[in-house]
Amino acid sequence: FIIGLYVLYRMLLALAESQPALSGFIYPLIVFYIIFAFSTWIAVPVSNLFLRFHPLGKLALDRDEIVGSNLAGALLLSCLIGFGLYFAGRGDLFLLLGGFFGLMLIPACGTFAAPAGTEARKWLVFYSAALFLMGAVWFFLPLDLLFYGFLIGFFAFQFVSPYLIRRELRQF
Repeated sequence: FIIGLYVLYRMLLALAESQPALSGFIYPLIVFYIIFAFSTWIAVPVSNLFLRFHPLGKLALDRDEIVGSNLAGALLLSCLIGFGLYFAGRGDLFLLLGGFFGLMLIPACGTFAAPAGTEARKWLVFYSAALFLMGAVWFFLPLDLLFYGFLIGFFAFQFVSPYLIRRELRQF
């Protein structure tokens, strides 16, 4: 399914480049697809964040869901501040910071897809923390190795997380 959607994405992108008249229709479709794919990873913690602001909704959350929503909220706010400062003309560094915090939403929120207290959760916490450290250190020591390590680790998370969670669930 994921590979099929990626192939469709590439075909739509090629079509938009070869037929400029259709690009006004195709580019919004591509943006919608990217938002949809991104939201599948962050939907639960962000929804829990919205529940936190409701007087009765916050009572429905357990401690783990509150921690996950706090982390999602902090990363989302940092992402929006970074992009906001970039668009306010503060420099390209803020675009990178906004993108970094936006990308970190996926491993951080994906970590909370694993049941609390399991081995899968422990490994995903470690994995997400390592990704965060690689990305954060890169801002101070802009080494290509850190940047590429972060990107490879980020994309590998899409496969590592489901594998660890499925392996954990098979044990029950």
